Amino acid sequence: MPDTFTGDLTDPDVKLPSTELSKRMKHVSNVMNHFWLRWRGEYLIELRDSLRHSAKDTVSTPVAVGDIVVVHDEDLPRGFWKLAGVKSLGTGADGQPLGATIRVKSKGRRSSVFTLRGFCEFLV
Repeated sequence: MPDTFTGDLTDPDVKLPSTELSKRMKHVSNVMNHFWLRWRGEYLIELRDSLRHSAKDTVSTPVAVGDIVVVHDEDLPRGFWKLAGVKSLGTGADGQPLGATIRVKSKGRRSSVFTLRGFCEFLV
């Protein structure tokens, strides 16, 4: 939408009709929506793909005592999953971790200690 208004917006004597303000607001809203759609559809997808390709080149390291891990909770969205510190590991005959004792810190409360058994997936 071309800008036909040439006056100074900081001038208190300038008054824009409500229809002009409504058109401007719709235009600004459309521009912002277009920006966010392109950003989400182009930049975030490209970022995800580049991380996937770079992750294939790295060797995953096993979890060790003292590591900070993300505790998956199926009842919560990913952004609300809790962080925990690994206190001890239980390993199998092959030396791979089969379980862990973790300490989860909660807001305003004492930290809780949990023992997890049978987990098989670590995301690095």
